[in-house]
Formats: sequence, C-alpha cells, structure tokens
Amino acid sequence: MNFDIVFDQVLILLIIMVAGVIAGKAGIIADGASKKFSELLLYVTSPMLVLGSFFFEYSAEKFINGLMVFLIATVFYFFSIFLSSILFKGFDEKIKPIMRFSSVFSNAGFIGLPMMKALYGQDGVFLGSFYIVAFNLFVWTFGYTMYGEAKKGDGIKSLMKKALLNP
Repeated sequence: MNFDIVFDQVLILLIIMVAGVIAGKAGIIADGASKKFSELLLYVTSPMLVLGSFFFEYSAEKFINGLMVFLIATVFYFFSIFLSSILFKGFDEKIKPIMRFSSVFSNAGFIGLPMMKALYGQDGVFLGSFYIVAFNLFVWTFGYTMYGEAKKGDGIKSLMKKALLNP
C-alpha cells in the first residue's frame, strides 16, 4: 500500500473538514445545510461512486471475487459480534451497546470507498461495494437491534426491509 496516496487522501479530507468548519463559523453554511450535505453524500455521491465502479467489462472472476468479499465480510461480522459479546460481558447495560457497536462497525462507507478508489481504482471500489453491502445488512439488523429499537415491534421482515432499502 502506498503511504503517500493514503496521506494525500487523509490530507484532502482534513482540508475539506477545516474549510467546512470555517464556513460554518463564518455563517457561509447555514445551520440546516450540514444535514443536507450529509444527505447529498449519503443519497447521491456515495451511491454514484459505487454505481460508477460497475461500468467495466464483466467477467465471472470479478463477480466471484465480489461474492468472496461479501462472504468473508459476513464471517468477519459474525466473529466480531461473537467476540464483542464476550469482551464486553461485564460492562454496564447503558455502555455495552456503544462499546459493542464501535468495536464491530467501522466508518467504511464515507472514507473507505474513496480510499479504495485512490489506492486500487475502480476494481477496489467494485470489491469494496460488496463489503459495504454486508456492512449495511449487519448495521441495519444487528446494529439496530443492539440499541433495543427493534424490540418495539420490528420483526425480522421489517429489519431486512430497512437494511435492503438503506442507501
């Protein structure tokens, strides 16, 4: 992995964040605008990055590699969930879900896909998108139930619908 590429990407992200903070403090960005920027990123920019990675010459090998990434990510999440249940067994019930969630799930979408694009090109984003599918399925099922929200009447069917319809 090329350290210069990673450093450049993190530096670009830092510059964008600093510019956003300065623009917010100066009143250039209104209070509600940050929510709209997040929605733009979530509903337009990130999906377009993933969609753009699918414009290539199709091969069965690439698809099988994508499925392997999905399978490995799924095994990883099951293992992480199991391990977190052991590691945080004695923690206070108010803190335990936070500790488990933060140890199982990363911020893979917002920084992960652009970093994969910078390091590995469209192939990296293509394979990374299979990981993001597994990530979203687990966040919107297991992650959602960890905080007790699903116990208010959401069945597995409702949870899967939320997971599959999440951008």
